[in-house]
Amino acid sequence: MSESDRNASGGTPPVILARVEDLYFASRIEVAANHVGCRVIFIPAEGAGLNLMGTAYQAPAPAGDEDSIDPEQLGSAALLLVDLNQPGAVEAIRNVRANPVVEGLLIVAFGSHVDTETLAAARAGGADRAVARSRFVEILPDLIEQAANRDQ
Repeated sequence: MSESDRNASGGTPPVILARVEDLYFASRIEVAANHVGCRVIFIPAEGAGLNLMGTAYQAPAPAGDEDSIDPEQLGSAALLLVDLNQPGAVEAIRNVRANPVVEGLLIVAFGSHVDTETLAAARAGGADRAVARSRFVEILPDLIEQAANRDQ
């Protein structure tokens, strides 16, 4: 569904959570999400660490509160993208997977192709997919499209 189709139907855009601070990947995620009308919320690795175990979680918002997310919005999140190069990434995946509010959330982690131990730890921690960075770039448009069409 295109952004114009979604706006015409009055639907709210699907939410994609991204624990990504690398500008290369963040910009690719943003462009792909905008193309299909998804809303991206970037969650910094520092501070909150994506600890979604509590019920009063709010991601820090850099300017205003348009990027904040409350527990009710977490349930509507379609996709979580996690850069395994960030501190605490595997623990963040475990925390999210343990939270019943986001049951069924698709979690995709990406990292260095030579760091097979961290990729395996991400899978063991609950990531649905853990792929090399190059593979992530290849599949990103399909992941975003899947998120955009999740509830259809």
